[in-house]
Parts: sequence; C-alpha cells; structure tokens
Amino acid sequence: MAIHKIEPDNWQQKLNQMSAVLENKITNIEVAGLDIGDQTEAESITLRGFAYDPKSDIVEIIFDELDHNISSPTAIYYSEERGLIDAIEIVDVDKKVQIISFVEPLLLS
Repeated sequence: MAIHKIEPDNWQQKLNQMSAVLENKITNIEVAGLDIGDQTEAESITLRGFAYDPKSDIVEIIFDELDHNISSPTAIYYSEERGLIDAIEIVDVDKKVQIISFVEPLLLS
C-alpha cells in the first residue's frame, strides 16, 4: 500500500479528480481524535463527490444521504492499493482525523 500526501495548493484539483474516479463508491467515514476516541460517522453510503473551497477553507464530502464538512483542514492523505484509492485521511485544525474508506463489493465465484 502506498500513502501519498496532497499539498494544499493541489487540494481543490486533486479532490475534483478523485470525485470523478470515486463517484458512486460505497463509503464509510470514521472520525478519530483524542477528545472523542474513534467514532463511525457513516457506514455503507454512496459517495457523490468531494469539493474544497479555499475561500471558506472547507472540504465537503457529498453523499445522497448527507454532506460531511471538514473545516480548516491541515493535511490530506490518500492510500492506494494496486493503483486504486482505498482511503482518504483528512486532518483538521483540532487534530481530528477523518478517515474516508471505500468498500469494494465482493465477487461471488
């Protein structure tokens, strides 16, 4: 598994590219922080896309069922396995880590 850091100057462009590739993926969101522990924010929901607005400094993760906003991100990472993105981690100003993971359907043989 390879982990990549996205530089802040590229957040908007890279998240737009990821939106095109990851749209309709089944997604889980976990939030981890010292003050809250590990919490499941959403499970098995369909991703519609990502957006980053540099003026308001907010990353928006868009789903059919809800939107998940992350104010004042300080770092964005993604991991990939065999050329496929399997998770995105966004760290906010409060040092909470938002983990967006993608669930691949199992093929029955």
